[in-house]
Amino acid sequence: MKQFNTYLPFFLFLCIIPVLSYAAGSSDTSSVVNVYTTRHYEADAELYKQFSDEHKIQVNLVQGKADELIQRIRVEGDKSEMDVFIVTDVGRLYRAKSLNLLSPIQDQKILSRVVSPYKDPEGMWIALTKRTRIVVYNTNNPRPPIQSYLDLAYNDVGNIFTRSSGHVYNISLVSQIIDQYGSDAASKWVQNITRKFARKPQGNDRDQIRAVYESKGDVAIVNSYYLGLLIHSPDDYDAMVGRNVGIIFPQDTHVNVSGAGIGASSPNRENAKALLSFLLRKDIQERYSATNYEFPAVQDAKVDDLLLSWGDFFEYQTKDLNVYGEFSAEATRLADLHGWN
Repeated sequence: MKQFNTYLPFFLFLCIIPVLSYAAGSSDTSSVVNVYTTRHYEADAELYKQFSDEHKIQVNLVQGKADELIQRIRVEGDKSEMDVFIVTDVGRLYRAKSLNLLSPIQDQKILSRVVSPYKDPEGMWIALTKRTRIVVYNTNNPRPPIQSYLDLAYNDVGNIFTRSSGHVYNISLVSQIIDQYGSDAASKWVQNITRKFARKPQGNDRDQIRAVYESKGDVAIVNSYYLGLLIHSPDDYDAMVGRNVGIIFPQDTHVNVSGAGIGASSPNRENAKALLSFLLRKDIQERYSATNYEFPAVQDAKVDDLLLSWGDFFEYQTKDLNVYGEFSAEATRLADLHGWN
């Protein structure tokens, strides 16, 4: 009984992650694809249903937070039925790759759909969408003197809003700064912006945008797609918030991806490839852009008009996005050191 009690929390953990299915009219286990994903958008559910209808392959979803899913896959070991791993940050893709939880995609038709650096050099993961981390400001105030992320720390900019450093979006941003400028410069940058925080980091990116609109501070560091979701929100207040803040794409705009890899022990590898091919199709990429306001990962897809209206924004400089994972431990150390909680 004592041994059972020891393992009870783990078994409960496995049970609380929901498993959803998008049936395609077949109970044949060879006609399924098992997707472990951190994405939680209604638009994604519609895409999986369309895939099932077109390919007659049932999509089984296991949803949860990235670290929880990674731990689950590690425990499952070579018996894991994960076919596709989808997460919203390169750092988590890098970790899954480092733990040998992914296998090479090995399909040039898939890999050729996306240009570098939006795919792993070894073909272990590939971007499904691109997302940018930008600065928003209250348009009732003068436009802040921000050309790069460094300006947040060293120019006349105060009262900054951002979410917790524990969130991977911010850790990846700091990792980029380490990659571009070195650890010492990144340490000084983190130290200076934490001194300018308008409040203790809290909430999600939409909360930061609302706070800027309400004139509780000057600027916020957020992912751009959250602004699109606010602008098109069914909530009148949120829609007003989204329409009445300004947006700045720094010269060194942080570009991350929502990406996917194939499981190391995938039992349905061909179905996994079929799903990736589907999600990288031009029309599906345009759906991502038009419904979740992310940038397409493929070059032939049209960018949504709202995103285009934001201007000629970013040109990424790092050759390999895996640096977000490589420097994540150092980025976390710097954030902890300087009180970015």
